[in-house]
Amino acid sequence: METRIARGAWQESIYQELIAGKRIVNPTRLLQGNQKKFSDSYYKNFISLLERMEKTGYVVHHEPAAEGGHLNALYSVSKQKNKQDEIHPAEKRWY
Repeated sequence: METRIARGAWQESIYQELIAGKRIVNPTRLLQGNQKKFSDSYYKNFISLLERMEKTGYVVHHEPAAEGGHLNALYSVSKQKNKQDEIHPAEKRWY
């Protein structure tokens, strides 16, 4: 059974931008109106998407904001080429 990486329209739009090679700002920063009330849930969904992408062979790149926070951080992905590209779980800093 194939597992879908992106679940829902919001994750699908983020997924498509990332696999197209774009660097994106943390998408929870762009929430508007009533969506802002649920920003914690959106952030958890974003992290879940990144984790599923890693499980399918992508490497997640995180560029922290100048202030060091995750709200203005930039994210991008690349296809994992070999075992040397793997990041040890203790080195993950994007969540």
